[in-house]
Amino acid sequence: MSVEVIVIGETNDGKTTVVSNLIEDEDAVIGPEPGTTRKAHRHRLFDRNGEVLLEVWDTPGFEETDEMHYWFTRQAGQGVGNLAEAFVEEHSGKADWQRDMELMRPIHEGAIVVYVAASNRRPIEDDRKQLEIIRLTGAVRVALINQKPGENDFTDEWVTLLQREIGAVDTYQPMTAGIRERLNLLETLGRCCIGSREEIQAVRDALEADWEARLEDLARMMLDTLRKILECRGSSRKGEAASRDKLNRNLNRIEESFRSDAKALFRHRKATFNSPVLDAPLTSTGMWKSFGLGLTRKQAVFASAVMGAGVGAVVDASVGGFSFLTGTLIGGATGTFIGASLIYSPVSANFGDNQVVTKVQAKSNLPNVLMDRLLIFGRLLIRISHGIRSEEALRIEVDSSTDASNSRLRNWSSKEREAFSRLVAELDKANPREDKVYGSEREVLIKSIVRELAI
Repeated sequence: MSVEVIVIGETNDGKTTVVSNLIEDEDAVIGPEPGTTRKAHRHRLFDRNGEVLLEVWDTPGFEETDEMHYWFTRQAGQGVGNLAEAFVEEHSGKADWQRDMELMRPIHEGAIVVYVAASNRRPIEDDRKQLEIIRLTGAVRVALINQKPGENDFTDEWVTLLQREIGAVDTYQPMTAGIRERLNLLETLGRCCIGSREEIQAVRDALEADWEARLEDLARMMLDTLRKILECRGSSRKGEAASRDKLNRNLNRIEESFRSDAKALFRHRKATFNSPVLDAPLTSTGMWKSFGLGLTRKQAVFASAVMGAGVGAVVDASVGGFSFLTGTLIGGATGTFIGASLIYSPVSANFGDNQVVTKVQAKSNLPNVLMDRLLIFGRLLIRISHGIRSEEALRIEVDSSTDASNSRLRNWSSKEREAFSRLVAELDKANPREDKVYGSEREVLIKSIVRELAI
């Protein structure tokens, strides 16, 4: 099950940028000079199971527009039926027509034509002839007007021409287009291609399902990162400061590993993010104060109380419930007291065996700060268009303000925050129960994270 598309248009109008966006491929050859794409290349978009969803041809511009236009109009006047097939048969093997053959062969084989026009230039006679050639092939076709920035905007002129020769016309911004724009494009293709409508719809649905599955994978990766952070230790015989430095290095490696895996999951290998919000040491007590991450003091105290109550519930269960929930009440009160004192104390230290061991303080605000950082990174990552190519543009600047809107967890429901606190409490135990770690709290949080990531 796949859909085959050929992207056609004048050189430097953005064909390869559209292709790169459609197939989530940052390695397609794009350059500022005309004619960067010199041969037709077929690219494939695979789902997470290795199934091909899209086959997209990136093509050079027309080589012999006048000659091709003359040939097609003359053959059409003589009543020749399948002009793409007739053109391929007549010109196959002729070196002078090689580049135009690369345009016609996929059309002859049934590929859907996506014609790309740049809004910042006025259509000329060659454009009209090329569009007439495409119309005469009888191929299923749609047109995209690449909304290029600049003072010149000839969108209206393009719409008039494209509606006459192509029919279905839409605007497209490959430098910003994301999953929704790709899904909408497939819907447009389905409306135009009656014979393959069901197949195109199936590909569109598969692409959407694949995207949702990747979001759930990313959510699980975030929770696994939380587990690794809570398990992380730093030890040194040189004192507490050296132990904290080692802990910070270990924490940084865990976060960097998550970011690398997340980039691979969404096929963004080259994007970089520049901001203290994401780069400041995780254990810096001033970080979430400065950037509005984590929970408010009141929320954090309540979260600590939930964790304490969870510990108390274990005491109640251990005595068969005969404590009349005394353990839960004491645990909650103790958690509240400890939470109030530890909110901004993200690291604990143990001394012994001639060394200092430091670890993340689970009852501090740090787990909430971490989840906020993971969410910020994930939301930024999945919104980057694969049409962005320059290294400069891929250096994503993150808002470093003190705006509390940086925190996503503060807006979670009390049920969601409680589920997060209970999971943190379980992960902080020496021997967490697997059925708890992978139980209902986790499922609640996966749904919450996916909602935060949804576009």
